[in-house]
Amino acid sequence: MDIVITWCLEICSSEINFVRDVMLQKIRFDWKIVVGTIIAFLGAAFGSVGGVGGGGFFIPMLTLIIGFDQKSSIAVSKCMITGTSTATVLYNLRRRHPTLELPIIDYDLALLFQPLLVLGINIFFECGSF
Repeated sequence: MDIVITWCLEICSSEINFVRDVMLQKIRFDWKIVVGTIIAFLGAAFGSVGGVGGGGFFIPMLTLIIGFDQKSSIAVSKCMITGTSTATVLYNLRRRHPTLELPIIDYDLALLFQPLLVLGINIFFECGSF
């Protein structure tokens, strides 16, 4: 029993050390950061206008240009998309429909869409965890 516990602790400590080493890597300010920032700005702008969020720009940019691993790229991309989406919603809250006296955001559609979206995400998450 002691051998199993010791083995588990060694594995956990090696994983923690690996994560710490990956997370504490120094990022040098060089041309890659400048190019990545420009691509991120353009990706956020075009993704916001097109309504796709920009993940198609962010993940390849973070992986190929800046040099993050795929897991880190996906996590940072989700944060970037959340920021872009929040800014877009805050901007559109004040806007009105051009011809009707209605807000630009269709709240009835959002109330219909969101519960079904959450349900679909939960169902497919459970299906994918097999």
